[in-house]
Amino acid sequence: MSPIAAVSRAVTRLDLFGVGTDGGCWTQWYNGTQWSGWDSLGGLIVSEPSVAAWSADRLDVFALGSDYAVWHDAWNGSSWGGWFSLGGSFTGRPTVVSSAANRLDVFAVDNNHLIQQNKWNGSAWTGWNSLELQTYSTVEACSASANTLEIFAIGNNSQCWHRSWNGVAWDAWESFGGTFESAFSALCFSGNITEVFGLGNDSAAYSAVISATTPAGIPIG
Repeated sequence: MSPIAAVSRAVTRLDLFGVGTDGGCWTQWYNGTQWSGWDSLGGLIVSEPSVAAWSADRLDVFALGSDYAVWHDAWNGSSWGGWFSLGGSFTGRPTVVSSAANRLDVFAVDNNHLIQQNKWNGSAWTGWNSLELQTYSTVEACSASANTLEIFAIGNNSQCWHRSWNGVAWDAWESFGGTFESAFSALCFSGNITEVFGLGNDSAAYSAVISATTPAGIPIG
């Protein structure tokens, strides 16, 4: 199995996703009292999956297929819809986040190491659009409140770079500095607070906090 992606779509509910030795995507869930067995969603996956839930009856999972395009499968509350391609050609795990019901944003790094975004607006996918940062890491994304997004990546100067979507437009990229050697992990909390974590080139863990009162971030460790 690949590294596992996990999501909670309801109280006491967990869903896990990983890539099996057959190259397919496998899932297992916890219903509050017991774990199910592993079930195959099929496909031929060459990256670890990424998953989001925008309601108790909805799951959306994304991964790179063997053609290096981003592929998507969705659970509608009763069944999986089957894999379909969002196109493109990418180098690593796509990242998905839901900032509101029926809203999905997917980020992936293309062959030129530029971050691309594709979004589901409730009725259609908008297509891939460059966010104009070159990175050699995967992208980390989260949402602290409805219709807002925070994304992080390592720039080609090895610093932590951050960009915010305010529901209308993207802010400019800003650097948090540092020298990092791993992809980031971020958590968004209520009250528009985000904390991002990364591994420095000294093998120490570092974090920064973003809030409405400290938008530039505060290095902590």
